[in-house]
Amino acid sequence: MSEIKLNPCPVCGKIPKVKMDYAYKASGFGAWCTIQCKPFFRKPHLKIENGKSTWERAYKYAAAHWNEATEEMKND
Repeated sequence: MSEIKLNPCPVCGKIPKVKMDYAYKASGFGAWCTIQCKPFFRKPHLKIENGKSTWERAYKYAAAHWNEATEEMKND
């Protein structure tokens, strides 16, 4: 899997955690990627989930969405 550099969380400045999961839905098998910044005992500051046919594609799209969301939050 190609590594895409993730922007730090715009709220706390920490690097987000990446979780890859494999799920079966009614439409078939799929790979899910969750990227989130979640400090201990608190709600996530930002959480992105994306499902695609492969883990590589799921990560690619989730990482792009994460980076876009962090840029938007910094500009607000």
